[in-house]
Amino acid sequence: MNKFNRKAFTLIEMLVVVIVLGVILAIAIPSVRNLINQNRNRKYQVHMSIVEEKTKLFIDRYHGELESSSANCFQIDYQDLLDQDFITEQDVYCRGSIIIRKNSDDFEAEYYLSCVDQNDDSLHESSSVPTGCTIFVGN
Repeated sequence: MNKFNRKAFTLIEMLVVVIVLGVILAIAIPSVRNLINQNRNRKYQVHMSIVEEKTKLFIDRYHGELESSSANCFQIDYQDLLDQDFITEQDVYCRGSIIIRKNSDDFEAEYYLSCVDQNDDSLHESSSVPTGCTIFVGN
């Protein structure tokens, strides 16, 4: 029987395969993590753009009440936007407040929201809400 007529892999060949797979995984795992984080950040950004648009709708709906008030700073709870069906949450869940400031002829909104994804992983942590604004709840 010929010594070079073998039917199995040698230990060296198996070791080379394991090392090559290890190198591939060392390159692939951080890339996959990076893609997952980018996707989570993109979900948050999309949700926040929706919140901004819906806040504008809220302001439009209650413009008269906000305009006629003697206050120039209003605090709206994010939950109120959910309760009044301005916002529907799917993959991003937030809590916190929105501050609306009345300028000479317009309103500006500041967002103090803490948001998580469906796995309860934090997407954004808000700073504390400024005090002194009138709490406003639409009908």
